[in-house]
Amino acid sequence: MTPARLTMGLLGGSAAGLVLTVATAKVGHRLERACAGEPWCERIEAAHPYAVLTGAADAVARSELVWLAGQSAPALATEAGSAWRPGQVAIDCELTRPSGTWRDLADSGVVVLRLAPLGAWEGTSREADALAGTTCLLAGPALYVPIAQALAAEIDAHTLAVAEDNWPLAAEAALLATTQVERIASAATRLFMAAGAPDGTALHRVLRRSIERVEGGVACGETHRVADGLTAALDRHRLAALDADDPDRPEDDLGDVAQLIASLADATTGSQER
Repeated sequence: MTPARLTMGLLGGSAAGLVLTVATAKVGHRLERACAGEPWCERIEAAHPYAVLTGAADAVARSELVWLAGQSAPALATEAGSAWRPGQVAIDCELTRPSGTWRDLADSGVVVLRLAPLGAWEGTSREADALAGTTCLLAGPALYVPIAQALAAEIDAHTLAVAEDNWPLAAEAALLATTQVERIASAATRLFMAAGAPDGTALHRVLRRSIERVEGGVACGETHRVADGLTAALDRHRLAALDADDPDRPEDDLGDVAQLIASLADATTGSQER
C-alpha cells in the first residue's frame, strides 16, 4: 500500500528547514505553501518550484504538516493566529531553539514536534541525499513521536529521542562535536604543519583514534559519571564566544579552545572524585 502523502507548509527559512523539506519532497510529500523572508524566498523557490510564497496564515491553513524553521518562525507562527487547527502537526527543525518556545502553540491544540538533523548544513538541495544515515534529534509528545520517526525513516535518517528538558544539553553536545572539534582539528593541524609536517594526514589518524577511544569510554559508561559536572561546566563556560559569527570572538582560537578543554577537564575530575 502506498504511504499517505502530506501537504506541507514552511514558516521561516534555515539550512536545516530547506534540507528537510527537499528530502521529504523527494519521497513524495509536497511543499505547497511557504512564508519566509530574504534570503530564503529565492532559495525556497529554487528548491521547490511548485511552492507558493504566501502569508503565514495561508501557509498554515493549507497544510497538514507545517515545518518551523529559522529565527523568524515563532513570529510567523503567532502571525498565523487562528489558521492553526487543533491536531495539526508542526515540526521545529532548529537544533538551538530554546525549550518552551512553542508552549502557547501546543496549548492551543497543535501537535508540536522537534526534529533537527545533527551536523553542519548549508541548505543546498544536494544535501538532501546526505541526510541518509544522519541522526536527527527528536522530541515531542510520546503519542505523536512516531510521526517524526516515520518521516525520518522515509528519508533514511536515524532518530535519537530525548526529553524536551534534556534538549539543550543534547544540542550543546551536538554543536560541540560539530563546530569545536573541527576548530580543534584545524588548529592542531596548523601547529603540526608549522613544526615541519607536509600535511595533517598523520595527525588526522591520531584524531580518529581519539574519537574511537571516546566511543569506547561512552560504551563503558564514562559519560554517565561526568554528566553532572559537565553540565555545570557548560553553564559556567558558555560556548557562544566560540561561535564563528560572534562579533566578540577572541582572535586566539587556540587559547579559547584551551579554556574550554580546561573547563571540561575540571568537570570530569570533579565528577570522578565524587
